[in-house]
Amino acid sequence: MDEKVRMYDRPCKDCLFSKNRLVTTERAAELINEALRNNSFFVCHHATLNGENIACHAFIQHFRQTNPALRWVDLNQGFEIIPMDQD
Repeated sequence: MDEKVRMYDRPCKDCLFSKNRLVTTERAAELINEALRNNSFFVCHHATLNGENIACHAFIQHFRQTNPALRWVDLNQGFEIIPMDQD
């Protein structure tokens, strides 16, 4: 069964890629590099607060063409776009 990877339709207000991130710049880099090393993606913290596994919109947009795992998803499964319910 090939489920689509769920991804928000836009970055959340505290996105890891924004100036409003909840962690230091160094920690953000660590989280991003860890996801890339694991051929994975960063799960949006907004989703984790709701017990969900939804990819960070900005992470996907930044790395979708260069990360082998994300390219595979694009070519084989695709992404399911989930509306962000945050203002």
